[in-house]
Amino acid sequence: MQARLDGISIHYAARGRGRPLLMLHGSPSDHSRAMAHLEPTFQSRGGWRRIYPDLPGHGRTPGSTRIRNMDDYLEVLLEFVDATAGPGPFCLGGISFGAYFAPPSPGGGARGWKGYC
Repeated sequence: MQARLDGISIHYAARGRGRPLLMLHGSPSDHSRAMAHLEPTFQSRGGWRRIYPDLPGHGRTPGSTRIRNMDDYLEVLLEFVDATAGPGPFCLGGISFGAYFAPPSPGGGARGWKGYC
């Protein structure tokens, strides 16, 4: 799937239904690595919509001239959340580089995030 944002199109995969869980992969990597780690946990747990983006410059998401620093990177990620997670709160998880973005993102876009893993 693709989320078309201002100046960048982010490739992602989504699985399941329920409360959104945005899972950010490490670097160098792509969404498939995060999925490989997390999906076995959800085989016996319902109620979660897992969203696995390829972060900008990784996998099938190209880099963008819009991203000049880490604040710009975070801004793109929050727009991605707004475009894909639907209304209401969401949870956020990250592996290595992906985990870097969770602590500085209170408010988490238009809705705010409910949890971090």
